[in-house]
Amino acid sequence: MVKRIAIIRNGVVENVASVPDDWTGADGEWRLPAEASAIEAIEASPGWTYDGKMFSAPPPEPAYRERRKAAYISELGNGNPTFEETTGDVLDAIIKHIYGDTIELDALATKIAAIKAANPKPQ
Repeated sequence: MVKRIAIIRNGVVENVASVPDDWTGADGEWRLPAEASAIEAIEASPGWTYDGKMFSAPPPEPAYRERRKAAYISELGNGNPTFEETTGDVLDAIIKHIYGDTIELDALATKIAAIKAANPKPQ
């Protein structure tokens, strides 16, 4: 029989391994990496954390809409820290475009295309 162990360093699962039930890490057996510990783990994967009692999965990646929103705020606004203010900056560029000043909107369109490419919609 085998058991599944999590190899932990600094509270983070670095890897998982299957070892014989009687594995102890003694001389002659496969050894843990330096400064790592092993905890039997039915459910754990690399990147999970271990607090000494239980394993926890990392938080999920933000959805592409949240990643895009953060990028729009940081890349499109004129130093404005909110989505609403950034939207106002974009609307100002649209109004300028209507009246013949296309420079600002053209620059924003280039930035928007780069943001969409970096944060694509899921398939």
